Amino acid sequence: MSLVLPIAKERYERREEQNFREWVRRNVENAINLAQNATGTGTTAVFTGDSGSGGVEGLVPAPAAGDAAAGAYLDADGTWSVPPTGGTPAWGTITGTLSAQTDLDTALAGKSDISHTHAYSSLTSIPSTFVPSAHTHPWADVTGEPTTLAGYGIVDAAPLVHTHPWADVTGEPTTLAGYGITDAQPLDTDLTALAALSTNGLVARTGTATFTPRTITGTTGEITVTAGDGISGNPTLSLDADIKTRQFQIIIDGGGSAITTGIKGDLYTDINGTITSVVMLADQSGSIVVDIWEDTYTNFPPVVADSITASAKPTISATTKSKDTTLTGWQKTITPDSVLRFNVDSAATVTRVTLSLTVTTT
Repeated sequence: MSLVLPIAKERYERREEQNFREWVRRNVENAINLAQNATGTGTTAVFTGDSGSGGVEGLVPAPAAGDAAAGAYLDADGTWSVPPTGGTPAWGTITGTLSAQTDLDTALAGKSDISHTHAYSSLTSIPSTFVPSAHTHPWADVTGEPTTLAGYGIVDAAPLVHTHPWADVTGEPTTLAGYGITDAQPLDTDLTALAALSTNGLVARTGTATFTPRTITGTTGEITVTAGDGISGNPTLSLDADIKTRQFQIIIDGGGSAITTGIKGDLYTDINGTITSVVMLADQSGSIVVDIWEDTYTNFPPVVADSITASAKPTISATTKSKDTTLTGWQKTITPDSVLRFNVDSAATVTRVTLSLTVTTT
């Protein structure tokens, strides 16, 4: 019979006895310390909580008053802590493992990972048609479009307001119509010929593309012209005084006997003018008074109410002649298409008288 087994057994029993005695000793010491601590004479320290490198066993620290009512618990760091009430704990303050949070773990169990895939057959609400990769949109459908060249990133375009030297312009038109000009006179041979004239004054077109300078001239003793070439002003034409002067005459003849009173004759006038004088010449010394009436051809014959001589009637008094250039009170204006009637108001001795009216035409 081998001796190994009895020796091993004996060693085992001896070690167990030593362990039992150590256990008893420690428990007796702890019991004594507990009793002494209760009376304030114990030597066992309060345990040290974990601060990152593990704690040290010892007595449990006594809770403070009110910890039980507040539901305080002994934390691993060796302090009594009151669990928070209400509010939402910050995510970083939640400790433990996800599997220990059974409600959250259950809720997440049916969720997919952030990175995952799906079979195409499992997709729903798939459109039946798709916009092709190359497509267009009406400009009205575009939103947020820029309003400047810079907004579009365009750097090779000219600003809206800019200039170009004429030499940079190509394909410029060569006609007025090409430029869209409708209010200009096209070039022609007449304009070219007119532009070639170097003489000042009036110009006459004598033929196609032919122009000649002209000057208005008068006739000595008949017409006087001022500024005939038009250079210093508008040309003016004036009739000489002899041309503008007219004379109207009527002869009152008694046929060898003294002139009697009454209407002696009529003269028709077709001019515009002003009476400037009246002259009477008798065949012998005597006296005569003549009145002159004027009215329109339409109203012929004139009557005494149409007298133009007022109180200064042509008169010869005890002589052979008379002349009046003052014509006080006369209606001197002569108008076209009118009639002058001569009436002898009184007469003595004279048998023949010539009455002349001088009129300046206008």
